[in-house]
Amino acid sequence: MALSQDQGKDDRSVFVFDTSGAVIAHPSLIGEDAYKVFYRLPRISDLNDSVASAVYTEIQSKGTNFQDIEVRNEIWLVSVVRIQDIGDKAWYAVSVVPRRVVLGPMIDRALLVGIIGLVILFAAVAIAWIMGRSISTPVSRLALAADAVRTLNIDMPTERVSRSSELNSAEQAFRAMLTGLEVFIRYVPKNLVRRLIQLEAKGRGVEAEEREVTILFTDIAGYTSISDGMNPKELADLLNNYFEVLVQPVTARGGTVDKFIGDALMAFWNAPDEQDDHADLAINAALEIQKVTHEFNNERVAKGQKPLITRIGLHTGRVLVGNIGASERMNYTIVGDAVNT
Repeated sequence: MALSQDQGKDDRSVFVFDTSGAVIAHPSLIGEDAYKVFYRLPRISDLNDSVASAVYTEIQSKGTNFQDIEVRNEIWLVSVVRIQDIGDKAWYAVSVVPRRVVLGPMIDRALLVGIIGLVILFAAVAIAWIMGRSISTPVSRLALAADAVRTLNIDMPTERVSRSSELNSAEQAFRAMLTGLEVFIRYVPKNLVRRLIQLEAKGRGVEAEEREVTILFTDIAGYTSISDGMNPKELADLLNNYFEVLVQPVTARGGTVDKFIGDALMAFWNAPDEQDDHADLAINAALEIQKVTHEFNNERVAKGQKPLITRIGLHTGRVLVGNIGASERMNYTIVGDAVNT
């Protein structure tokens, strides 16, 4: 009965036979009738058991020194115990089981562990990628903004760069720097500084040199009488609005705004970049100034205010142009008789 209980649905089996091939016990020999059929101990060849026959053949050729056999295109795990001193023949107790029965659950567990491991791996990679992006993207944006500052492009997105306190501290410091630069470039023409930086990068420098330039001067006729009676804020607002109108035609035609002196504007062409048509550019800028100041005055008259009559002077001559001043305060400007003519 014990042997019959070991014969399960998964084909595992236990049987006993002797060296002659006589079967002492086998799951198929259940009850007395099975032995009466043969009137003797059945032999391995009498059983319809290819696995038992293969095991017997293997024992005859190799003894008990094997652990598996292949039968019906399936690997069977074999355990053989030779039992001595029982009668005149040795007995062999054999246990066989398909490898799939033993390894199947292990493979299933390994597969499950592998799947769980892959899920954890992909989750870790995804988290690392997200964290990497959360760091690299803000850093890249700050790097791009820093590179843009090199050309005085100080625009920066208003949204926060990162949730990281360290990156936000860097961002706030960077924004503070941009605020300082924004204030600074109000006192120095942005296009001029940008061009001077480019010249320095090319190794050309901005040393003072003699060059022919075309100079434009403007002032307001009767400025003293207009400014009398205006408080400082009103006068400052008037001049700021007025110069805003004048500067655009100059810079649009490649001119360099040198300085504002009271109600006067001074600009020049052919420096720092050489311009073969510098005189034509200056003349066109002067004509445009006449046009825009006429529109400016129409608006003032419509408000009941006095028009500002702009006087324009042009002169072409040789000057000294470059960085003029002291180490702590320097201007890119022009000096010479042509400036005073």
